Amino acid sequence: MNSPSSTSLSSRGLLATGVTPRHLELEGGPLVIARAEGVYVEDEGGRRFLDAFAGYWTASIGYGRKRVADAVGAQLAKMNYTPLDWRAHRPALELAETLLARTPGMRRVFLCSGGSEAVDTALKLARVWGARQKPGRETILFRRGSYHGATLGAASVTGFQSLRSPFAPLLGGTREIAGSLSPDEALGALAMIAEPICAATDVRMPEETYWPGVSATLDSVGALLIADEVLTGVGRTGRWLASEHYGLTPDFVVLAKGLSGGYAPMGAVLISDRVAEVFEEEPIEHGYTFGGHPAGCTASLETLKIIDEENLIAQAEIQGAKIRAGLETIASRVEGFGPVSGVGLLYSLGHAVSGEDRQALRGALLSAGIIAYVEEGAIGIAPALSITDSEVEELLSRLEAGLTAFGAGSHG
Repeated sequence: MNSPSSTSLSSRGLLATGVTPRHLELEGGPLVIARAEGVYVEDEGGRRFLDAFAGYWTASIGYGRKRVADAVGAQLAKMNYTPLDWRAHRPALELAETLLARTPGMRRVFLCSGGSEAVDTALKLARVWGARQKPGRETILFRRGSYHGATLGAASVTGFQSLRSPFAPLLGGTREIAGSLSPDEALGALAMIAEPICAATDVRMPEETYWPGVSATLDSVGALLIADEVLTGVGRTGRWLASEHYGLTPDFVVLAKGLSGGYAPMGAVLISDRVAEVFEEEPIEHGYTFGGHPAGCTASLETLKIIDEENLIAQAEIQGAKIRAGLETIASRVEGFGPVSGVGLLYSLGHAVSGEDRQALRGALLSAGIIAYVEEGAIGIAPALSITDSEVEELLSRLEAGLTAFGAGSHG
């Protein structure tokens, strides 16, 4: 039997996210990535693209790190699976200690397989804490325009109606807040979940007074803060956590994506002293079969070592400043694009393109050899933390070429 082409595979088998099989078929099938190295990916036809979005904020140390693959392979050859219950494995123990050492005020780490699982875990643990410490409180607050994942629990605290309404009815006991948190809104709440910096579409930097005010309000009513650092953590903003920019002391820190560099599925929930206390004597009946898998833990340990050895968190701040300057220049030269928003290596460039033209914009960028995150209202730029000076220049050059071609009507 002949192997089907990528187009027939996409129309007959794969149900992808955010796009219909029919649309993929009309486009000739998905862009099938065959190889990747550094900040570059290559499709099966040999076309090379600069990935300006690191997959989905995920390839934090770049593609093709052989030492990570070798470490994961060696671990799997030695021992490929052990649950984390009354059993454990060395990579999980080492990763937990490594994360705690980087994050003062945290006592325990719960390991899982990705960001959505980690968010669900934080929600469940918050409710267990509430039942044991604050009986009668169960409401979890979330912000309009926030994104926290794709599971039913994570969707229940995501502030985009388009990501909520198709899956209703959702988890009860949640409530959306529109702006800053008022004392009345916080009264009786168990917890609030939020990204320190919203970045699911455009990057929205909080006002200087926002987080001090929210933190004080939560403290005044004894409510927990769940910091979703899936997109913003592990050096993405030029700090270990984006929370550090605002002096936040969360009760939970949720990590995933760049934690393992994309070399294996991985997520983690860091739990503060005051919350972890309630789990010291009573067990929690919660877990995932593949949570804290040896491959994911090993990949994460190697990724963190590379981040340290190459000083990539500091580099994110340095290279990010160059990208910001370049994006500002592009916005001044190419009509219809701007403003620029972000920090570290987490940026967005605004646009007013919608509907089918958004697909044309993505196509124009692909024709210029760059992959960026073309969302409604913004283009996301978040390359690997390992991006070099010359690659920053190339990213900006390709981006401007693609935007100029789009503006001229050459949509690829």
